[in-house]
Amino acid sequence: MMTILLLGIAHGLSDAAAGLAVGWLMQNGGADAGLLIFLYNGLAFGLQPVSGLLLDVWKKPRLGVALGLALTSIGLVSFQFDARPGMLLIGLGSALFHAGGGAISIILSPDKASGPGMFSAFGVIGLVTGVQLSPLYGSFLIPALGVSTAVLSIAGIFLHVPAGGSSGKIKLSSGYEVPILIIVLAFALRSLVWSSVDLAPEETVWQAILIGISAGLGKLVGGFLSDKMGWLNWMIVALIGSALSLTLARGQTLVLTGVFLLQSGTGLTIAWLGRVLPESPAFAASLALGAAVIIGGLPFVFTDGTWFGETFLLSALSLSMLGYLVALRGNMEKRQTNN
Repeated sequence: MMTILLLGIAHGLSDAAAGLAVGWLMQNGGADAGLLIFLYNGLAFGLQPVSGLLLDVWKKPRLGVALGLALTSIGLVSFQFDARPGMLLIGLGSALFHAGGGAISIILSPDKASGPGMFSAFGVIGLVTGVQLSPLYGSFLIPALGVSTAVLSIAGIFLHVPAGGSSGKIKLSSGYEVPILIIVLAFALRSLVWSSVDLAPEETVWQAILIGISAGLGKLVGGFLSDKMGWLNWMIVALIGSALSLTLARGQTLVLTGVFLLQSGTGLTIAWLGRVLPESPAFAASLALGAAVIIGGLPFVFTDGTWFGETFLLSALSLSMLGYLVALRGNMEKRQTNN
């Protein structure tokens, strides 16, 4: 678990770097800001499945971690002179890092949600914190994180990853083609709800950061609770709890609780995809960390989000829970709960 914890911390710093760049563009980017942020998101999330496939073919998830952090570091340096190549490199680096790091978390904790949960937990904290602190401390933090990610990139070369776990082929466990699609869409619906919370205006910078911390803690704790209670059992509790908390939210405590529960199914989703794609762990991780996230964010790209409300929230989370019920049923879930 120590390797996964270190990867998680690197994840937090990598996403904080991206958040700083995005936050700076939101404040100072001018006419090109929206396009550059769209470019970053398209590369960082949309390119993840491609990155995952390549890393599986090469059987080198460690390369994804090291190269991804190196590109992020170079991107931060470039960003200070020209935002366009900077965002390009940061987006590419993010895609490689998430696919590689997610794969390693699957390989090092097979059939466990706690490992992927730990890896993913720090990313959302870093991203939200970077966006919020960029207007205040960006001139100091951008070069500081550039140096940090460069050091971590060198350290990533020496990560110990067991041999095997990847053949470079997308080899499915029998009969799970449709459930994979269903769980990706179910996760995308959860991501859609998160996007609505993430885009809501906050009274203070620190309240927004607190939401990010709650999301990260949800991923971390949710991974362990999923292994303890059973993946499907925890997912039902989490989605019902988040729906009630976010719908009834009249104060910060319920909002934070809803966010915690909403994000707590991330680890089990990555772990389940890793199980049914046993020879393609990087591609499996990228389906949750990349493809599902960008699908969930598309409605906010093409609309102003005014259609989102309590009725839609309940409908989205109900459909998400139905998707998990379908995907996690059967022998695969039984095998997990019996371990």
